[in-house]
Amino acid sequence: KEFLLFLKEKRKDEIEFVKKSVNKTFVVIIVLLILYVVGLAINSFKNNVGSKKAIETYKEKYISYTDVYGKKMAAYIVGEGKDTLVFMRGNNDPCPSLSMRLLADELSDNYKVVVLDYLGTGFSDKPDTERTSKNIVKEIHEGLKGFGIEDKYILVPQYISGVYAQEY
Repeated sequence: KEFLLFLKEKRKDEIEFVKKSVNKTFVVIIVLLILYVVGLAINSFKNNVGSKKAIETYKEKYISYTDVYGKKMAAYIVGEGKDTLVFMRGNNDPCPSLSMRLLADELSDNYKVVVLDYLGTGFSDKPDTERTSKNIVKEIHEGLKGFGIEDKYILVPQYISGVYAQEY
């Protein structure tokens, strides 16, 4: 114990130097970390601004709208095939007209494909009515009529939309 105390006293200046160096290093690391976080925040903000503009451009170029009980219903409609597929997504998809676009495009050589954004999802307005399967089915029916889809078509449901298709 005495030996360690002797070493500590003998190397006092060196220990102080190491302490100061560690403190300075710690401060530099904290400053660099703060700069990194600020850089990430600025980059995220720039990306969000660009994303909003890209979404607005997408809506203008690819999304169609129709009136459903005084609200705008959105849909992505593509293809000229003699058969029409109506994609009906589940409630877990916040924007079907965007998320299903690649699949719709892939099928558009052989089919007309309609991807609906139910009222309250995607680019559609929020509904005033309660979200029951009966109300949603009525809105789907009105939306398809509004988009001029009144002939034969094939419903392609997913998740809860299977219930809507069954009721339809």
